[in-house]
Amino acid sequence: MLIHVNADGTVDMALKAHEYASGKDPGAARRTIMIHSQFIRKDQLEKYAMYNLIPSFFTEHTFIFADVYMKSRGAEQTNFISPMKSTIALGMHPINHTVFNVFPIDQMYLLWTAVNRVSRSGQVMGAYERITV
Repeated sequence: MLIHVNADGTVDMALKAHEYASGKDPGAARRTIMIHSQFIRKDQLEKYAMYNLIPSFFTEHTFIFADVYMKSRGAEQTNFISPMKSTIALGMHPINHTVFNVFPIDQMYLLWTAVNRVSRSGQVMGAYERITV
């Protein structure tokens, strides 16, 4: 199943639905993919690990929208968007995707955004979430 969850409220809803639908075994490997998981919280990320959910991040958000998010969502949430490194540290294998109608398809650029986490203004967003190539 692919579930589109763009902010922490929708992640909460999807986690509750998963818990309800999976009954006594919410951690069974079902290959459920959580698309975007952009403004996920650390406690939600821990549930992903516990439930074997697969986050599919869109790290180009760190370039495209981070300057706007910094003003509208604040530093704490903006610096934690698409938390690849935290996800890997929890033993998960996240996916990184692109959205062609938001940003041109360029897989090397997608990788660059996950490694560098630089916004349009040149500001590093969440350096602690940078991953290596």
